[in-house]
Amino acid sequence: MQEFTISIAGRCWCPDPDHAGGLADFPTARVHLSEEELAHIRSGHCRYVASQFDHAPDWQPYGKGHQEWFGLEARPLSLGFSSAVLLIPLFGHTEGYCGVAVQQRERWNDERRRASLNALRRLLREHGDEIDITGYHDITELQRLSTIKPR
Repeated sequence: MQEFTISIAGRCWCPDPDHAGGLADFPTARVHLSEEELAHIRSGHCRYVASQFDHAPDWQPYGKGHQEWFGLEARPLSLGFSSAVLLIPLFGHTEGYCGVAVQQRERWNDERRRASLNALRRLLREHGDEIDITGYHDITELQRLSTIKPR
């Protein structure tokens, strides 16, 4: 069997129940995440379903470091790749949420994220009077939208 690694960050994964349900399908996966995220998972917080971690994932936590990436804190992942892979703390969505920066040759891969963001901006610009766009887990937006009457 090939070695399998899951990076918990950015668009990859977060420990919310709707994302963590399939983690047990990869029982030997090494799961890379921030120390803050792991501490929050282990705190027993009601946000998470503890039974989704009963298979004892191989957590690979990364603590605060001294490296920066374009002015943001960066935590290098130990993956053995020739390209640099960094966890970029973006706390807010969860207690230890991170983005993932991947270097490809001399560039940092950001193309797909920017394309998705531009598509959402275009959609809002062209149809903002017809639609509401909200962050999936943003409790403040959920509260705001729960007061809006259906069209």
